[in-house]
Amino acid sequence: MQKRARQDVISALEDEEPNLTNLRKTGFVQACIRESLRINTPISLCSGSSPVPGAQLRAMYELRKLAVMLLKNYEWTLTKNSPHANFTKNGFSPFALGLPGDISFT
Repeated sequence: MQKRARQDVISALEDEEPNLTNLRKTGFVQACIRESLRINTPISLCSGSSPVPGAQLRAMYELRKLAVMLLKNYEWTLTKNSPHANFTKNGFSPFALGLPGDISFT
C-alpha cells in the first residue's frame, strides 16, 4: 500500500512542492487518509462540526499535504523483531492506544 501511495504522490507532484492543484491529483492518498480516520476515529474526542467555517477542509488539506511530503521523502519498514511484523497489534483500537500489548521500555 505504501508503494502505491508513493507512486500516486510522485506522479502527482513530479518535481514540484505540494500545492492545492497537485494535491487534488493524489486520490489514493486521500482514500488512505479517510480510511485511517474511519478505522481510528477521533470522533469520541472531538465534535463533528466546527464553529469556524472551512475548518474541516483546512484540516484535510493539512493531512494530505503532510502525508504527501512524508511519502515522497521516506519509506517505513519494520525491524525483524518487531511485535507488529505479522500483524498490527491494537490496530482497531482508537489511535492504537486502548489496549497496550507490552509497555516495557527495556
